[in-house]
Amino acid sequence: MRPTRGRRATRSSKRGSRLVEAGAGSEPEHPRKSGRGDSIMSDAVPPEDVASLARDVDQLKADLAALRVDIDRLGETLKDTSASLIDAAKRQGKEAVDRVRVEAEALADTVTTAGRNQLADAERRIRDQPLLAVSVAFGVGMLVTMLSGRR
Repeated sequence: MRPTRGRRATRSSKRGSRLVEAGAGSEPEHPRKSGRGDSIMSDAVPPEDVASLARDVDQLKADLAALRVDIDRLGETLKDTSASLIDAAKRQGKEAVDRVRVEAEALADTVTTAGRNQLADAERRIRDQPLLAVSVAFGVGMLVTMLSGRR
């Protein structure tokens, strides 16, 4: 080991502590770039850790693939569900429009029938009492004339 100038820094890691030399006023050297001939093998991960990491990576890859499949299925399900909901809404809307049309036609028939009945009743009264009908018409004419301001 070389003599050091300045202070010593201790760097901890999962694999243990390691002393790193630092010059006066300089940054501590990186253990792999120390230039002291340290090999990468001295920091190598034990083979059982590498195997465990490889298994973990493989498991993550499998999980991601399964997640992609699940997301694709979910997308298809959402597409199918939304299509069926849209179809149901269209069908219900058409049924509602048809119901309203039928009700409007029935109401129009009722109003037309009531109007015809009122007209027939007025014609019958005029035939039964012609003098009264002329008097009422004259009175209504006078009232309209007075309200409109003409004399």
